[in-house]
Amino acid sequence: MIQVAIIENDELIKRILVGSLNDPRMSIVLATANVDDFLMMAEDNNMHIDVVILDVKQHGMKAAVEVYRIRERFPSISIIANNFIDSSESIFNLLGAGVVGYITKETPMDAIKESIVSIHKGGSYLEPMVARKVVDYFQSQNKSYLNEKLSEREMQVATAISQGLSYKLIADRFSLSINTVREHIKRVYKKLDINSKAELMNIHYRNYKG
Repeated sequence: MIQVAIIENDELIKRILVGSLNDPRMSIVLATANVDDFLMMAEDNNMHIDVVILDVKQHGMKAAVEVYRIRERFPSISIIANNFIDSSESIFNLLGAGVVGYITKETPMDAIKESIVSIHKGGSYLEPMVARKVVDYFQSQNKSYLNEKLSEREMQVATAISQGLSYKLIADRFSLSINTVREHIKRVYKKLDINSKAELMNIHYRNYKG
């Protein structure tokens, strides 16, 4: 049976979680209001805990620090962050700190149960809206990477090529000679370490779709 702990400072939410996570596959062995109480009680009672559902809203910007504290004392514990939808960067910071699951206050109870089971088996779980934010975060990082790699004019030419424009149409759009367009494309290929229009279009699609 999976041994589950809950860290939640909202008494009503804590009671709901304790009462609703009644499942033959898991048991709630500890429920506290904060990380300090959790660490003290878990250590004093030499408790075995598999999964912790951690309310991260109460910790704000220090939430990742609290994740580190738990993992430092109990490295085998899997941590599920529980919060309202947060910024992509905050979510990424929590994942980087060691969180293996992320649910929200609106996540259905059945989904929370399945996330616990999946994580206990070595998997992970991200609420769909959270997963989208993680994807958006990485895409924004890739866009920044391309913007740093290429000059403004090179980005304009690369985008035009990805849109299917011919060298002549690109030259007309940006008031350039065709030879100048060719030189820009050569530099783009070199900077991105690619050799074809198809590779350029693929990179542009992956980083700028949606």
